[in-house]
Amino acid sequence: MLYAAILACSVLDPTACFEIEDTRGPYATRDECVVRVGQMIEDVSALLGNKPHVYRFKCQPKGRPV
Repeated sequence: MLYAAILACSVLDPTACFEIEDTRGPYATRDECVVRVGQMIEDVSALLGNKPHVYRFKCQPKGRPV
């Protein structure tokens, strides 16, 4: 079972990052997890507005760091 997590970093200040963990999972397949990551990035992007960010993600077993 996999859990989705993303790391969002500001393009203007690459040291300004924050981690977002999914609360809906776990997911049986990597494909399902990646779909959820896309949804999470859309939601976070809407909250951040026009501030550009770079996103990294992992689909991982529970308890592993991004």
